[in-house]
Amino acid sequence: MHKKIREILPVILMVWPYLFYALCFAIGAMESIGTVLLCIYVVLTIPVYIISIVNAFTYKSADPAKELAHYDMLIKLVHIPFYLTILVTGGMLVGTMALETVLSGSTYEGPFLLGMLVTVAAMLMITSSMYGVSAAVKGVRSGQISGGKAVLLSVMHFIFALDVISAIILHASMKKSVPEAVQQNV
Repeated sequence: MHKKIREILPVILMVWPYLFYALCFAIGAMESIGTVLLCIYVVLTIPVYIISIVNAFTYKSADPAKELAHYDMLIKLVHIPFYLTILVTGGMLVGTMALETVLSGSTYEGPFLLGMLVTVAAMLMITSSMYGVSAAVKGVRSGQISGGKAVLLSVMHFIFALDVISAIILHASMKKSVPEAVQQNV
């Protein structure tokens, strides 16, 4: 993959969930075109995620662990408002389902929508976490972090909220370190 494309892919992953919101607003403004665009978005999401994962594990540069850790932290921080919106929306759905159950004795599409929100959030977290996992693996290989720390940070990348903390710790660790190959040349 070309270097510029490799650098653009993390940025695409950063803005991808927000494009969903823009398309939802487009549906409100111009229903037929917005719906078509939303369908295209949903179809493109899987290739965007797969390409992002491949990019994370095949990323090459002078210090790939440091660059991947940087992208990982940026992606995680930029996604915080998206996850907060999902949390609020999920909370409203649970409240609506509870009220609907009390008033009518049944639930409508609430459980389905809640399941979709959880699935979307989990898939985005897993995809964005691949930058951190790849940085940790490359960091161990280059001697920038220990294997135990890499395992702990990688596991943390798959737990909501801890993934952001892990990304920050990983970035700070990589920022301070120097790859063994560079140390041997000095």
